[in-house]
Amino acid sequence: MFDFNHTKAVLWDLDDTLYNRRAAAEKLFADMMKELLYTGRTEAFYREAASFMLHLAGRENMLKQETFEALFQFFPPDRKFDHATCNNFYLENIHRYIDSPYQRQMEIVRILRSHSIKNAIVTNGKTPAVQWRKIDVMHLEKEFDDILVSGDIGFRKPDRRIYDYAANRLGVENKDCLFVGDSDTTDIPGAIIAGMEAVWLDILDAENIFSSYPSVTKIRQIDEYFGNVK
Repeated sequence: MFDFNHTKAVLWDLDDTLYNRRAAAEKLFADMMKELLYTGRTEAFYREAASFMLHLAGRENMLKQETFEALFQFFPPDRKFDHATCNNFYLENIHRYIDSPYQRQMEIVRILRSHSIKNAIVTNGKTPAVQWRKIDVMHLEKEFDDILVSGDIGFRKPDRRIYDYAANRLGVENKDCLFVGDSDTTDIPGAIIAGMEAVWLDILDAENIFSSYPSVTKIRQIDEYFGNVK
């Protein structure tokens, strides 16, 4: 459970931690396929193909070349495939498919701030405008004490410098910070290296590769850790 006496700041990942990126991506995939890959298909086809693509998509990069190659083995495209065009469609439009941030996560942030516990978003984004559009559409800037996008500052998770930088801007020590994120390759390893506690929100229920790290707690639902924040 969350420790009100020890934790002075909570650093939150953005994608799939504060909102459902996978749900947004699935809706985007269907429209991307209509515009760029297929012609004259049924809505049921687009839903099925989008769901299949989501199943193939990784946590970090949802539109790898290999993902499309696997998709086309089962759903051959009607149009000439251009990876850059599809990738740009995703980057330019993903924010349009976001419904809202997770209600419970926002409630937790507000309660923690009412207890003078700082909250910040720390998100990777090679093209910062993509992340800022998501932040704007969900009206998140007013909810957090600070927001850091990696492309704005020159280093990205799991580089510990972004964790150090976030803690310093909040005026707290690393040991008094908790990091909450879904990625086992960026969010959690970086928090370990930076000497922070971490909550791994493992939405895909992967093997617990951090079981030997007492500073890491693996959960599937946010209230498994924050249930006492009321």
